[in-house]
Amino acid sequence: MAAWLRVMGVVLLAIAPGGLLVLVAWLLARTVAEAMRREEGPRSRRLVRAVARVRLRDVWAQARRTV
Repeated sequence: MAAWLRVMGVVLLAIAPGGLLVLVAWLLARTVAEAMRREEGPRSRRLVRAVARVRLRDVWAQARRTV
C-alpha cells in the first residue's frame, strides 16, 4: 500500500505540472485566437497586436468559460 501511494505521488508530481502547463498553453492560444479575430489587417500584424493585447484576466475569463 505504501509503495503504491509513493508511486502515485511521484506520478502526480511528474505529470500534473506538465498537464497544467499544457492546459494553460491551450487557454492562452484560444484567447490569442479570439483576440486575433477581432483585429483587422495583415495576419502577421494581427498576431502581434493580439498577443500584445492579451492580459491575464482575459486568459482567466477564457478558463472560466471553457473549463
